[in-house]
Amino acid sequence: MQKFVLSGGLGLLGQRILQHIVSSGHGCVRVMIVDTAPLQAAKSGGPPTAAPGITGDPAVGNGAKCEVLGSSTARGAAAPIADDSSTGAVSVVRGDLSSSDVAAAIKSFAVGDDGGGDHAETTSSSTLSVFHLASVMSGQGEEDFGEALRVNIDGTRSLLDTCRQIGGRPRFVFASSIAAFGGGEQVTDETKLLPQSTYGMTKACAELLVNDCTRKGFVDGRIARLPTVVVRPGPPNPAATGCFSSVPKAVLHGQHFISPVSPDLRHACVGLCSAVDGLIRLHDASEADFGPRDRAITLPAVSLSLRDLEESAARLARELGRPPGTVSYEPDSAVEAVVKAMPSAVKASNRTANLGLLESAGAHEIVEDYVKGERLR
Repeated sequence: MQKFVLSGGLGLLGQRILQHIVSSGHGCVRVMIVDTAPLQAAKSGGPPTAAPGITGDPAVGNGAKCEVLGSSTARGAAAPIADDSSTGAVSVVRGDLSSSDVAAAIKSFAVGDDGGGDHAETTSSSTLSVFHLASVMSGQGEEDFGEALRVNIDGTRSLLDTCRQIGGRPRFVFASSIAAFGGGEQVTDETKLLPQSTYGMTKACAELLVNDCTRKGFVDGRIARLPTVVVRPGPPNPAATGCFSSVPKAVLHGQHFISPVSPDLRHACVGLCSAVDGLIRLHDASEADFGPRDRAITLPAVSLSLRDLEESAARLARELGRPPGTVSYEPDSAVEAVVKAMPSAVKASNRTANLGLLESAGAHEIVEDYVKGERLR
């Protein structure tokens, strides 16, 4: 049986990965989502197909830091998902990754009836994969240094240590960020990491943890350095780069948006579909496709400005017979500083091509994907 743990699984990327898992036609699959957000957040703020097959049962427990919110078999999947227990194929646990209760829940999920003590081995018929997506974002990280360290570093360390205790070298896919590089015109996988934001610093530290836990044989680590993902449906997230989604959404929906970032500031972006595809491809790749020391891969990106996205969205709005919304630009120096602390472009490496990672689409295709996903056409 294949088991998956999705930290931050109620977020946008987590929901898309969950959708892939339950519809991919694998045989016996079970998924545990670990998140601090309420279950309803995924159903209201995610894509139209968010949270397939997860029921919103009332939380159980008595004030513990770990609450089992609900579970079910995954309805709507392309192939039936086998259910080997009374709790169903997809379960949701609300809690902090640093909590001992959450760690115990993950270990219990991974080993079934085998317990969950140090170095307990998963059964030979079961394999574990982890997608670590939970994170304090760039804007929030600058405002709350302690919370960024607690979630992005302590949470990652705790999840890795839980994997160490489970044993069996779980496959561990970590969503890092190009913010780990710091600012610059163009970066490659070989560019030295010199983060210029708290968010980037925490991602760089977490990358080192994943690499060392891979060296020690605790996990089979795979690190995806994500450019800014656009266009994100739903409400804005706390990232300073959120305007790269808010601008095209406002234009398409006939609204007015005041951007805190200048219209011509270029920034490395990746389409939502390409980002999800990249995370899945890194998970599915053979371990031989990665180097022995550095497991980090920078996903392909396209260098875009807000003006690029605004103009593409306006053209599509007119094609749809919608009056385009408007954007005014009132740069905020603090927000722009965070955006400038990330690269404006990414040069793909040979490893990117060898892993079959898709080149990110341009502005028009990225906005068109949002239109299709939101069923605006």
